[in-house]
Amino acid sequence: MRFLYGTAIVLLYCNSVFSAELLTAHFGNFSSPNYPRSYPDNSNLTWNIRVQHGYRMSIRFSTFDLEDSYEDGIGSCVYDYVEITESNKTVAKFCGNYQLFPTDAPNPSKFIYTSQNEVRVTFVSDYSISLSGFQAHYAQIDINECELMETKKRTIIEDWDELVVCSHYCRNVPGSYYCGCRPKFTLDANRHTCVASFCENQVLTDDNSGHISSPEYPELYAKLTDCSWTIQLREGLSVNLIFERAFGIEEHEEEGCTYDRLEVLHKSTTDIYCGNQAPGNGTVMPMNTNLVQLKFHTDLSVEKKGFSVRYTSTRIKCLHALHDPRNGSLSFSHSRSYHEFEDVATFSCDRGFDIIGVPRLKCLSDGSWSHSAPICQIKSCGVPQFLLDLPNSHIVEYENSKTTYSEVLDVTCNQWYGMISGASKWICENSKIWTEHGGLVAINNFNNKPVCKPICGKKLYNDPADWIESQASGGKIIKRRGEWPWMTLVDLGDNEAKGKYGISGLNGTNYCGGSLVDENIVITAAHCVELRNPSDITAWFGVDDRSINDNIVQKRDILEINIHQDYENKRHTTPFDSDIAVLKLDSPVTLTPVVRPICLPLTETEKQLPQKSQNPQHNVNTWYKGVVTGWGKTEVGTLSNHLLKVRLPFVSNEVCQTGYDELYEHITITENMICAGYPGGHRDACKGDSGGPLMFPDRITNTWFLNGIVSFGDSSDRENFCGQARTYGAYTNVGKFIDWISSFLD
Repeated sequence: MRFLYGTAIVLLYCNSVFSAELLTAHFGNFSSPNYPRSYPDNSNLTWNIRVQHGYRMSIRFSTFDLEDSYEDGIGSCVYDYVEITESNKTVAKFCGNYQLFPTDAPNPSKFIYTSQNEVRVTFVSDYSISLSGFQAHYAQIDINECELMETKKRTIIEDWDELVVCSHYCRNVPGSYYCGCRPKFTLDANRHTCVASFCENQVLTDDNSGHISSPEYPELYAKLTDCSWTIQLREGLSVNLIFERAFGIEEHEEEGCTYDRLEVLHKSTTDIYCGNQAPGNGTVMPMNTNLVQLKFHTDLSVEKKGFSVRYTSTRIKCLHALHDPRNGSLSFSHSRSYHEFEDVATFSCDRGFDIIGVPRLKCLSDGSWSHSAPICQIKSCGVPQFLLDLPNSHIVEYENSKTTYSEVLDVTCNQWYGMISGASKWICENSKIWTEHGGLVAINNFNNKPVCKPICGKKLYNDPADWIESQASGGKIIKRRGEWPWMTLVDLGDNEAKGKYGISGLNGTNYCGGSLVDENIVITAAHCVELRNPSDITAWFGVDDRSINDNIVQKRDILEINIHQDYENKRHTTPFDSDIAVLKLDSPVTLTPVVRPICLPLTETEKQLPQKSQNPQHNVNTWYKGVVTGWGKTEVGTLSNHLLKVRLPFVSNEVCQTGYDELYEHITITENMICAGYPGGHRDACKGDSGGPLMFPDRITNTWFLNGIVSFGDSSDRENFCGQARTYGAYTNVGKFIDWISSFLD
């Protein structure tokens, strides 16, 4: 049979009862079927009790009498029982009678409290033993959420970090509660957590000192906090932080400062702190910047005491160390061991070094120096082009030169050249100018730059035995090539000059001798080149044998013919006076072992070498005789292909004049002439030797000088009339013409 009544459903099957009832009143009661008579067997009744949200219930069994039971492995209350469940969890299970079985039955004087606003009560009986059953009462009561939160806070072990409670205050109200915060704190959107919003975006500008701490330090700091403080001091000041040693910020064993942390931002650096060790261990931490930011972040779980920090200020320091530059020094505007804002560092370099960079550095307000440290670079005088451009010289080992301060360059003349003036050593000075440094030969008008001229008067061979009994006319062939390296063959060409024709060229018949006195100057007799043009004449050098024209021989054309203005070609007055000419070559010769100049007699001693050879004490010494060389006619009347030489003694002009007076009335030996030869003749210069040298040696320096130029001899028209007795050879006295000759020299 089935009955429907209100919200109760009751099914009766042969003394069995099954029902499910919903109770929603603020209070009420319920009992076992047939109470207080015996409840039926095989009953299964359920009461779902629901009160208002925010409330819970109290339940009390005023009477309770059910079959008591126990089975091993299952426990008590197996057959007949009342079970109270909340959220599918059993809160209590009763059976028996309190007077007989107080451990299994409920105490009628005690209330059972639910934690929620919904509960299920189930009554179950089996097929045997039915007793009087039970009667129960319930009532809606307010939940003390604040107390529950505090209890959970004290007792919960698992998931403690997910527990949400009121941070500061909890207030119960009927059916609910609310959280409150202390002054300056703000309730978070979760309506439980009090957030310290008062510490956000704080700016501190006191240039002397200040204080910052986590909210409510040293009490526990607030959850969900994001504080930030900016310390901004004036330019040039540095923030110094000093943390209190009492420090505590949550630190995870594995993840470190992930949840709660203090960040200190200075310049481009961010330092992160947590744990129990104070930053800097409580000592002064110079930030060396006038701008420092602190950020404090917490999450929703652990709270600790936090931090407290004071700041002071000092002047910004330039921490980058400066050192003395290599080859220089460094000084500061102070005597401290450190450098701070507005200090000045001054660099200087040793003598001979240039400072590269800015010499004066200033410590800036950001702790950096105003510029990079300069370096000292050795000064350079640059390429000494004025020395490199000097002719006939070179700088010794210039390829290894660095042309820098204090380096000394040694200028030396090329082979066959000698320094006649200027300084050979030049130093790179602090002024970065090459300056003479010694080795001064002689002062000149070229800022004492070295002047290298050909070394003159040095024979290739200096064996005195070669000079004995050698002859031109009546002489002998020179045995070794280049013995007289200044000897020049002046080819006069094939034009008609004095009514006679000749054959030009090295093997020609119309030539004179000459003497090389500089790289591009040849001295010869005026009578050889008068009435001729430069293009008619060719000069040959390095010639011993006129039949040999090899690569040793050098040939030059003539650029200028310069005949002395006093020369007079008149045989009946003063013929051959000033018989001298200077030939300027079209290009300088190349000095070699067999092509080199002879010296001009510049000093009085050198000009008097012929006269000194007349000293009776030395009259027998062949070193004091003069030497004449040439390709002139020999004693047999033919022109010589080989260069010949003859040694002749000096003869005074008086003796010479007497010899000529006996034969010729019109010959005058002037002071512009000197004579040489033997009274008995046989040895003398001859046709083809004209213009050639009469040379005398300075035996102390072993140097040969051009004292005479072959000018004339016996003026008879007879062929081969050379080396006649008492007609000495007449030579132009070169010493009388030095100033004129010098005017053509560079």
